[in-house]
Amino acid sequence: MVTSTSSPKLTVPLPTIHQIDLVIAPLDRPPATRLTTLPPPFVPSTPTIPLQYRISAPPLPSFARCDPIDLLAIVSSKVSAVIKRLQAIFDRKDQLLDIPHNHRLALQRIGDKLEWILDNIKNGSSWTRSQQQNIDWFCKEFGKVKFSGLGQNFECIVKALVELEQFGSLDWIVV
Repeated sequence: MVTSTSSPKLTVPLPTIHQIDLVIAPLDRPPATRLTTLPPPFVPSTPTIPLQYRISAPPLPSFARCDPIDLLAIVSSKVSAVIKRLQAIFDRKDQLLDIPHNHRLALQRIGDKLEWILDNIKNGSSWTRSQQQNIDWFCKEFGKVKFSGLGQNFECIVKALVELEQFGSLDWIVV
């Protein structure tokens, strides 16, 4: 046994080489007693599909899957909104009398045809796809007419609506 000579009063035995081996934690001990942790086990990644195959175009709307009652309710709400906007023109009676007679008749025809659509909406499921599209197109085009400043732009608005009526998308309606 070897003794330390640095301090004459204190004699501490130095460990032997066999004792040092036991101080170092062997690898066969459980991981909790090891000083370092092992890396996580290797898990191979699953191959991914290229992006161009994962992104698909949005599906086209299929009116065959929609409930006909829902479609008719949509048409009804669109036509009602157009009638409300048209009513704003008819409410301006003083300006309405200043426009040409044929323009007043065209506005009246638009109003009559829209009222006919609302009155016959319960039979709308018998309308052809083309007729439904014509109603939808007319409502969209009517919605594009700017009604802001109706008092100052009355004649321009009436002219745009008369041109829309002359296009003939609602001519299949006989009132």
